[in-house]
Amino acid sequence: CTLALAPARDDWVAWRDDEELGPPGSHGWAELPGSQQFRRMDWEDEQEVDRPRNGYRFHHPRATHYKLGDGPQKIEVWQPVPDSASDGAVGANFRGALYSLYRWNLSNVTVLLVNAGWGDAGNATICRGDAPCPNVILLHDTQLPLRVASKNALRLDERLDGYLKENMRRLQDDFPNLAHYQYNHNWSWRAMPLLTDLRLLRFNKTALEALGEPLPPPHGDRPSWTWDDFASLVCNISRTYGAGTGLNVMPQWNEDFKLSMLMAQNRGLYLLKKGKCGLRDPGFEKVLALWKRMVHGQCMRPGPWVPESLSFEMGGSSPDGTLRATSAEEKNLSAHETWPGFAFVSGIEDSPVGRCGADVLPAGSRADCDWLDSLNGSSATLPECERLMREMDGDTVNFRSGKCEVLRCSKRSFASERASEDWEVHSIYCSEILYADMPGNYTFLGGWGVMIPRSGEDGACWSADSGIVRATATGTADSRECDDEERMREELRIDEGWRIMLELTDGAKPWILQMNTRRSAKSLPPLVSLIEKPPFLEERWQPLIREARRAIPSQYPANPLVEHDRIWEEKPLRHMLLQALSGNSTEREAVEDGCEALDEIVRDCNRSAWETDVHCVNLLDGLQGCRAGEYFPHFPPGERQILRADACSPCMPGTYRPERSVNSSCIKCGPGRYSSQQGATECTKCPAGEAQGLQGATSCEICKVEDGEAPMAGGTKCGSCAANYWLDRQNYSCKQCPSGMSSPAKSTSEDFCQQSTEYQAAGAALVILSFFMAFIIHRMLFSCVPISDVHIESNALVVVTSVPHRLLKRPWGPVLVTLRRTGHPLLDGFSFRVAYKSKCSLHLIDETGEKLNMRADASMGELHIPLPYSCTAAGDKFWPSWVSLTIVAIPWTLACGLTTRGVEQMRWWLIGATCVWVVVFAALWYQHRARFRATPMACRLRGFRWKLEQANPEPRSCERGPSRAVSMGQVHDLFEFFQDFILDRNMYYVSSNILTPITKHDELSYAELVGPRPVEWFVSHYWGQEFKDFVLSLRRHSEHEALATGRSWKDIAFWICSLSNNQWKLDAELGKMDPEMGVESSESKCDPERSSFYLSLTSKGCKGTCMIMDQEALPLKRSWCLFEVFHTCLLTGQRDDFAGLLLCTPTGVLQHGGTGVDTAVTIAQRLSSLRLEDATASRNEDKRKIDDCVRCRRGGFAEMNRFVRGCIKDALHRVHESFENDFGNLVCALEHVPESEESETSQEAVTPFLVAGSASASLVAEQTRVERRGAAMAPPRPGEQPDPGVSHDFTSTNV
Repeated sequence: CTLALAPARDDWVAWRDDEELGPPGSHGWAELPGSQQFRRMDWEDEQEVDRPRNGYRFHHPRATHYKLGDGPQKIEVWQPVPDSASDGAVGANFRGALYSLYRWNLSNVTVLLVNAGWGDAGNATICRGDAPCPNVILLHDTQLPLRVASKNALRLDERLDGYLKENMRRLQDDFPNLAHYQYNHNWSWRAMPLLTDLRLLRFNKTALEALGEPLPPPHGDRPSWTWDDFASLVCNISRTYGAGTGLNVMPQWNEDFKLSMLMAQNRGLYLLKKGKCGLRDPGFEKVLALWKRMVHGQCMRPGPWVPESLSFEMGGSSPDGTLRATSAEEKNLSAHETWPGFAFVSGIEDSPVGRCGADVLPAGSRADCDWLDSLNGSSATLPECERLMREMDGDTVNFRSGKCEVLRCSKRSFASERASEDWEVHSIYCSEILYADMPGNYTFLGGWGVMIPRSGEDGACWSADSGIVRATATGTADSRECDDEERMREELRIDEGWRIMLELTDGAKPWILQMNTRRSAKSLPPLVSLIEKPPFLEERWQPLIREARRAIPSQYPANPLVEHDRIWEEKPLRHMLLQALSGNSTEREAVEDGCEALDEIVRDCNRSAWETDVHCVNLLDGLQGCRAGEYFPHFPPGERQILRADACSPCMPGTYRPERSVNSSCIKCGPGRYSSQQGATECTKCPAGEAQGLQGATSCEICKVEDGEAPMAGGTKCGSCAANYWLDRQNYSCKQCPSGMSSPAKSTSEDFCQQSTEYQAAGAALVILSFFMAFIIHRMLFSCVPISDVHIESNALVVVTSVPHRLLKRPWGPVLVTLRRTGHPLLDGFSFRVAYKSKCSLHLIDETGEKLNMRADASMGELHIPLPYSCTAAGDKFWPSWVSLTIVAIPWTLACGLTTRGVEQMRWWLIGATCVWVVVFAALWYQHRARFRATPMACRLRGFRWKLEQANPEPRSCERGPSRAVSMGQVHDLFEFFQDFILDRNMYYVSSNILTPITKHDELSYAELVGPRPVEWFVSHYWGQEFKDFVLSLRRHSEHEALATGRSWKDIAFWICSLSNNQWKLDAELGKMDPEMGVESSESKCDPERSSFYLSLTSKGCKGTCMIMDQEALPLKRSWCLFEVFHTCLLTGQRDDFAGLLLCTPTGVLQHGGTGVDTAVTIAQRLSSLRLEDATASRNEDKRKIDDCVRCRRGGFAEMNRFVRGCIKDALHRVHESFENDFGNLVCALEHVPESEESETSQEAVTPFLVAGSASASLVAEQTRVERRGAAMAPPRPGEQPDPGVSHDFTSTNV
């Protein structure tokens, strides 16, 4: 029945969160099974008779916590075991122990017993911030390492030492040996054992005997008892009695982990080895194969498994070979009261009662049996009698109809005496269920212990609002906030926790015994003194005692794992089992995959990625890395590198760490700073008057001010003031002397600062240096300007610069400049007066101020402005450059004088100024050189040079003479690329401004640079002719030759002296040097016959000589042309295949009739009075040698003159014949024009006849055509806009 009594403060009250469930007797409370066997306490006799026993014998399955008393002092205890009928003995004995301690003081204390659950007991945040801080926590031994690593577990060594002094015995000596492994961490006791967790193996004796199998030890003489033997026996039972009947596994979490580790440990394997998975071994592969064999053979059943135990839910194989789940019928086998096979259990369970044989007498009158109780009447049925036997903790029932007796006997009571016929003896000793030794050497050992939580960091302070000791948010506390009352409360909390711990583990009290032996799965209390006393001397406890001697934890012998909960949650061993059982991979692959997961769980902190690595979380505050002021040292080899709270060490004095990190050391304080305490996050600067020059200092040195010492170099040392400084004793600092004054070293007052002549001399040197460097830079800026072009413009010679020349528009007097590197003999090295035209152009003038009118073309060079003109006539806009020079130099000098103090600083100013000027000079020099590289001609030359390198990457020298000809296409490409520079300029310009710069790098001829060709035609020409006429003349000849031979006009090869001769080795080209010996020739006075001209002209491949003619017949006025004509004359008479001398003009070749009559007549008029002996040369020596060659030949100059006149005579005949043919064709065309088209006759066709006058019509037409072609051939000068009405196409054929 339920008694509706009001809550009393002297009894336990059940709560579910904030809902009050009432005291014992209220709705929901129930009597705990087996509580009748609890020792009766003296305070139970004092309770009222009509009230139920308190929470010691009753429990509430829905309760989350129990409350006792209502006083101001809070006592809180956490226990994780569910308050169920099977495990309620734990909570009941907690309630009994706490009631025994505090029943006389319930008006001053409030006792809370919290059913925290396993998760909160091991992992919940405690004693920090607003988290609760209980006095005692009961938790599993695998959860304790995490509490220790998080600095949540108080060291008990000091309390145990006090116990030793008070009781003259060591409390820990009563613990089993393995308790030192489970509860002693880092050489300190952190908890005391309270409950024991073992694994036992039960089996059905009758089933084995029926199969003829020997019983396992210690009951039979089975020769071998390994896990392989066990698996064979289990599967044999299943094959005989049905699928799954061989083995029944406990329906508990992680039972597969525990049993697999048992098998591994029996094979000499361990969970971890040297910090990594220790199961990578063929032995564990055999363990997986063993499980696979039992599961696939349906040799086992899981019983009422929870979902986490999936590894045992698998049934046998289906017909197609795949695995199938255990059927419902197979699962129902676990509900049978009897079963034929083996079962794993966690302690001595209530074994089935068996009827003893006829040879066993009723034990009612025997002296070695204790009578406990009896039943009479209708209630005395056998099941009811057995129930009473279990409640009374008996083991035997004497039964007959209507009466039974309950006794507690020992096994030896069942002797060979015969029982009476009307009495039946039923006893657990006659049951067919026995306990076997675990196969192998070991069985599983676990345990639960009680610990006292530690309140955060040492020195943490009391929080008045929650009533427990707190740490600050960072895990540390400010000791200044702590007072005596707070420390007293913290000590009181720990004292009460120690009282509770001693009460629970006191062997003289019933709590620890009843917690272990009154649960449904009974186990041994973890005290050696209790196991040596009754009831453990009875036979039924021997299996438990026997297995306890062989039991070890699953992670043994590795250090207790902080990550054990993660291993149980992530279940790497379960994944191994499932992977191996599924058949998708081999056992080795399953082991490797599972070990990889296990290695990841237990791996060390990755220092290189500590900010994101979950293994680098500080267990003290849950943040990454060690806190500021701490470091993470390297641990000895083999020791775990995990970031436990106690793994971070505070920085020693003299060092600091400003931020969170996992660095293995702290930073030493630099010079001028120190730290005197541990855990510093920064170093303190030395006070005024003190200094420290060492790293890692814990204090600073006081400077001797009276001796003139003061902190120097930022407080890194004590020293005297340097020269030009004096000691300010008030501020402990050295101050600088005023400007222009200096002082000796170790000056102790400002009176030591005096004027210095050396300082003044250094200042003067600085001024001189400034003006000198400014002058040098000025000369660089104003003395030399790159030239982009020199040409005639409006009958005046103009010099154009590529950058502003900086000459004033209105200088103070005449300005004289010098031109250099233009490549023109009339310009280089000469000084000219100049007049301002624009900011980038100048007129060259004579002494009278008239503009020079002379032809001197150039597109390169330098314009030099000498002194004093660069200072007086050059500048910026309206003021000369000397003004700028002064503006730059004077402020620099003034700034130096105003900011320097003493001679030493002035010296540094000199050094610094010199360095600055050198850097500026280098930068301006680079800019100056870059200006010359940026002229239009320089840029165009680089572009053409790149084009040539693409066409002929590796130009090579070849033999001079006939092998160095160039094709018409190569000549034409040169002209087209530079035509806007060449304009109406001649070969002198092309050679000096284009050919020489292009060939300078390789020092080869232009022909070798572009790719030489064998000579076909020798070209004789005068360099003073316009280059565009020269190119057009050769093209007219090439077109005629191409028409005759069927080739492209671009492929016709010519030997041209300016392009074929190596301009860098002219002496050899002209025959002055012997080309074979490399010395001057003296064998013959006719040296020109050794020249490249002669060799090319007289070669077999040369078809003839093309002389480029103009209206003045200038080529025949040059000695070298005379030499060429002379040998042409000789070759004409010697070779039939030699074409002789062809006179080429821009309108065509005279001998081919391709030119006008007027042109031919003009040339003939010039040649009629020409005397070749009057030809000139640039060098008199060349003329003399050529004239001598001509005179040496038969006929001499007279024969030469006749030969030239003969050539022009033949040309005139050809022109005449061509004219007559053209004239006749024109007349015929006019006579046959239809009348309807007469009005449309071209004005251009009749104009020659209307304006002919004394000249022939064809002569006028030809002159018009030549003039138009000449206008079309003239491109605009640089900077001029081309006429849109005029075509500048140099490739069109104007025939």
